[in-house]
Amino acid sequence: MSKIKAAIITAIIGTSSAAMASPTVSFNANARFSYGTPYSAPVIRDHTQYSAPVIRDYTQAPVYAMPSTRSTSWVSLASYLDLSSGRDVLRLDNNMRASALTLRANMGRAYVEKVLVRFQDGSRQVMHVDSWMTTRNPAIQLDLRGRSRIDSIIIVGESLGRASYSVLAQSETMNRPPVFEQPAPVLDVTGHYSSVHGDIYLTQRGNRVTGTYPGKEGTIEGTIYGNQLHFRWNQPAARIQDTTGQGVFTFGGGRHVEGTWGLGNAASGAEWDLNLISR
Repeated sequence: MSKIKAAIITAIIGTSSAAMASPTVSFNANARFSYGTPYSAPVIRDHTQYSAPVIRDYTQAPVYAMPSTRSTSWVSLASYLDLSSGRDVLRLDNNMRASALTLRANMGRAYVEKVLVRFQDGSRQVMHVDSWMTTRNPAIQLDLRGRSRIDSIIIVGESLGRASYSVLAQSETMNRPPVFEQPAPVLDVTGHYSSVHGDIYLTQRGNRVTGTYPGKEGTIEGTIYGNQLHFRWNQPAARIQDTTGQGVFTFGGGRHVEGTWGLGNAASGAEWDLNLISR
């Protein structure tokens, strides 16, 4: 009997030991489990809602320069024209491109029938004006077609009395960076001069010059071009048929000034030299 009990007890103990040596499985309420010896499971994070920062490379961005611009300006082509012969002809040698012309009255009344512009490419443009330049209508503006360089301009018409007018052109220029150079000296002809026609007093403002020579009740109006003064003289009290004309004074840097004068549209015909007395 004792042997049978001992066998039963041995069988029970052996079964219990095998059960204790087997791995265990445990569950919790969050469905986490451990098999065998408990351990910490790796944490897996969901990145589907995460936006990484966008890094842009601007090193290859285009570089924009300031655009070039154009500006327009009015350039004087001729002064003191009078249509006394029925037409005035201007020949340009500066390869100018212009978009418009202006005929501006200086004094009196002048009638403009038409204006003919010849271009260097052989083409031409005829503009029928049929208009008067007076104090009420002092300027006539004409538009030019194309961008060709001008070769010559012919104005056809007539004037009444002591009429004169100027011609200006509207030219286009490109704006460029300034060039720092030593400016050329500007001619200044203001002063008191002596001449065969008596004392002359000249006053310069910009490139415009006015003057008087009281001995003959005369006046001078002109424009500086380089080292020359191109002017028109006027003597209302002169006992000659023509009381007005043109002339040129050439300034060479000394006190002596060489000059010529003429009647009507002529700027030469007689000498008119000056000698500087004081400034």
